[in-house]
Amino acid sequence: MPTAAGSGLPPVFTLADLERWSMKGVFLGVIGHPIGHSISPPMHNAALAAMAEEETDFGNWEYHRFDIKADQLGPALDKMHSLGFRGLNLTIPHKVEAVALLTEIDPAAEQMGAVNTLLWQPQGYKGFNTDGYGLEQALLLGLDVKIENET
Repeated sequence: MPTAAGSGLPPVFTLADLERWSMKGVFLGVIGHPIGHSISPPMHNAALAAMAEEETDFGNWEYHRFDIKADQLGPALDKMHSLGFRGLNLTIPHKVEAVALLTEIDPAAEQMGAVNTLLWQPQGYKGFNTDGYGLEQALLLGLDVKIENET
């Protein structure tokens, strides 16, 4: 498995790493391309550690980064599902392309035509989109929101 020696961040995994995945535990992850800049794992793993203090079942949960190219998304999701990855976050370029690869889509995500959060279900992943909700809450809180084009 890859390492992130000296970076201060956890490793970035690839489809090749998923093909030989041997880690034990309950896994979550963020998928993008590129993804090396993401600080999601330290944030989510800190939250999981805090949750484990109250509920020990979370003690073996881990959140990882996956650099997956657009043409690898289908195989990566299939492999992650078979490995039991409980939840995934998607970023560019996968939010729109993933819709066609899911077994179920939340109605709000379907209206948006994009997903950013996937939940493991026995038959396949269910997709959600939390982007609109997050923007709405920020506006309701009166935060100064600057929207940038992700492409």
